[in-house]
Amino acid sequence: MEDKNYLEGLFKRYLNNECSPEEIAFLLQYFDSGEGESDLRRLVRNELLAYTTSDAEQEAMKDTLKQVYQQVADKTFLKEKPVVRSHRRTIVSLSIAASLALLVTTLYLGRHYLTGIFNPEVQVSTVKGERKQFQLADGTSVWLAPASKLIYREHSREITLQGEAFFDVAKDDQHPFIVHTGKTNTTVLGTSFNIQAYSDRADIEIVLLTGKVKVDASNNEVLLSPYQRAVFNTSSGMLKKEDYPDATAALARKEGQFKYEGEVLKNVISDIERAYNTTIRLNKQLQGITYYGDFDQKKDKLETVLQQISLTYNARLKQTSTGWEIHK
Repeated sequence: MEDKNYLEGLFKRYLNNECSPEEIAFLLQYFDSGEGESDLRRLVRNELLAYTTSDAEQEAMKDTLKQVYQQVADKTFLKEKPVVRSHRRTIVSLSIAASLALLVTTLYLGRHYLTGIFNPEVQVSTVKGERKQFQLADGTSVWLAPASKLIYREHSREITLQGEAFFDVAKDDQHPFIVHTGKTNTTVLGTSFNIQAYSDRADIEIVLLTGKVKVDASNNEVLLSPYQRAVFNTSSGMLKKEDYPDATAALARKEGQFKYEGEVLKNVISDIERAYNTTIRLNKQLQGITYYGDFDQKKDKLETVLQQISLTYNARLKQTSTGWEIHK
């Protein structure tokens, strides 16, 4: 075919499922010709190698390319053609169609193979009592809270969070920064915010300090401005936005400083367990009541924090072989 640009464009459109039936029929007939064989090999090679950026990567793809060529050839050019002429065109077309379907799958797997090899998944995690601060490749700073995990690829601005983290996102107008929690997606360009998405909490909470973010969950979305927060209830599926004047408390959390203005005591105890790497048994009578107070993980001893809570509710504090108990 003289117009190679047209063929390349048509081939890409086929891979993206954008071709008309007439264009697909044209490709089927062309790839069944002698000239079409060499062009198909060239297009496969170019499509796969477009996802490599170095000599080492291209060398690693040679075996994959050989397999692609062989599979396509076995399904088309090297396959014995039926003798019955009346059905030949239909059978050959089906054979070519099957090989193109195989090609699409192979290209898809090839791209993901490259992603996995040359941009592998990275996991950063913390245990109870541990905090980590680090920077992503794009310049975004992350403060990972205790008992949390961040999953991402080195050159991607799309990450998955389990637990809690504070983000100071590097601005990039062309590439939004997206945080997935499994229940919510938070999309930003350049901003600072905190996300709590622990599995033992009824709510996922996103608190915004600077910039703007979009939070979507359960086919709903809200846009946050500074000193606002989004709260998603994992049980009801309700997503709400509210003003949050005490948003700087989220900034302090990344350093282990906690301030509560009417937080459910059960959640406060969970924060303490993660911060101090301990186990606390809280009486059911106390779990749903609200708490006003604060503590600093770096300065305050665990027993002092628990005594403060116990005195607030006239409860008893007891140390056990496995941790602590607070009960009426």
